[in-house]
Amino acid sequence: MKRFLLVVALTVPLGACSVFGKPETPAQTIFTAHIGYNAALSAVEIFADLPYCSETQPQPCRTEAASDAVLAGEQAAKATLDAAQEVAKAANLSDLIKQESADRALDVVETFRALLIELGVIKIEEG
Repeated sequence: MKRFLLVVALTVPLGACSVFGKPETPAQTIFTAHIGYNAALSAVEIFADLPYCSETQPQPCRTEAASDAVLAGEQAAKATLDAAQEVAKAANLSDLIKQESADRALDVVETFRALLIELGVIKIEEG
């Protein structure tokens, strides 16, 4: 069950653009970023439940270094999303600035997702 959730949780960001189309406004971009962020958090929750690796602990397990990297990535993604939401609500900023902020938030969420893939927290299976 856990393995299934890891794979499904992170296929959502890949499908978000094809299902909803390319985001055209800051609000749509932030919404898309939130979909990816929430899917990534589903995998992180499963990862956090794993025991730490040791000589007596078989796979699957997690290392302290991987846990620290995941936490740092999650915090960066959350902070960037929160900031983009505030920028999007600001009445005194141009639409260009709002879109740039939303685009960067989406970039950070995609980077967080890539980190999770690289660390083996999630696995995207083809087919």
